[in-house]
This record gives sequence, C-alpha cells and structure tokens, in this order.
Amino acid sequence: MDCSKCIKNCKAACCGIVPFEKKFVKNNKPLRKVIKEHEFKGMILLETKGYICPYLKEDYTCSVYDKRPEVCRLFGNESHIMLTCQFQDKDGNIRSRQNRRSVGRKISKNFNPFN
Repeated sequence: MDCSKCIKNCKAACCGIVPFEKKFVKNNKPLRKVIKEHEFKGMILLETKGYICPYLKEDYTCSVYDKRPEVCRLFGNESHIMLTCQFQDKDGNIRSRQNRRSVGRKISKNFNPFN
C-alpha cells in the first residue's frame, strides 16, 4: 500500500498497537513513551498514549519500515476489517468521505486492544 497519497490526511491512523516479537523490541528502541508492556501469546504489545505505534515518527512515517511486523506488511489488503485503510482502498483509490465514515465505523466496532 502506498500511503504517500493520503498520509497528511490520515496521520497514520492505521498505526496502532501491534504485537512485536520480544527480540524485535529488545533490538529496536521505541520512539514514543511506552506506558505498559503487555505479553500476549509470546509477543509484546507496547501500550502508548492514544494506542499509537511506538515506532511511528513525528512525520507519521515508520521508523522500522524495513523490519516492520507481518501485520503491518499486510495492512491495506482488506482481508479483515482491521487490515482495511479508511482513506484508500486496496487498489490505491482515495475513498469518498461517505465511504471513509462507513469503513471507520466498522473498524471502531472491531477495535478493542486489551479486552
């Protein structure tokens, strides 16, 4: 997925909390303050304020892009609502305002990071 078309509008809304391997966290210092670490099925979830990815830079780009987890690589393929971008479809077409709202509602209904 090419995010360059809409990154200024979406501000990396998709970059939330994802599971990282312990080795990854050990070898890559988060850029954002981690409030709490959660262990989940042998993985680590790094909780930050607003549930934003701890590796997201101030300009909304990824500081570990070449090493990012598989779930991040899959984002945008729309195989699950949580892998769907609100701002553009899997073919890179910018979504209409109405379509963004519809996708956003579906994502919100499925978002529950720790329950």
